[in-house]
Amino acid sequence: MKLIWLVAHSFPSGIAVSGGVDSMALAKLCVELRKSRRYTYKPNFHAFIVDHKARPGSGKEADLVARRLTEIGTLCSFAFYTTH
Repeated sequence: MKLIWLVAHSFPSGIAVSGGVDSMALAKLCVELRKSRRYTYKPNFHAFIVDHKARPGSGKEADLVARRLTEIGTLCSFAFYTTH
């Protein structure tokens, strides 16, 4: 944990968010850490949503994840990746 804190304390950090419960929990923890009054430094986390276009409807899923991240107070960006 100490190493993670040092990295987050030094510069903006990115987290990959799929929309699953584990990555959404991580995003929520990052928001709560930023809101914490325990530390004077407020780390800057940015969520990245990768749409692999692996199946129909994946774009709608990525949009839903972005809305949920925005609702909890996380900045987010999309990344698109295809092999074609």
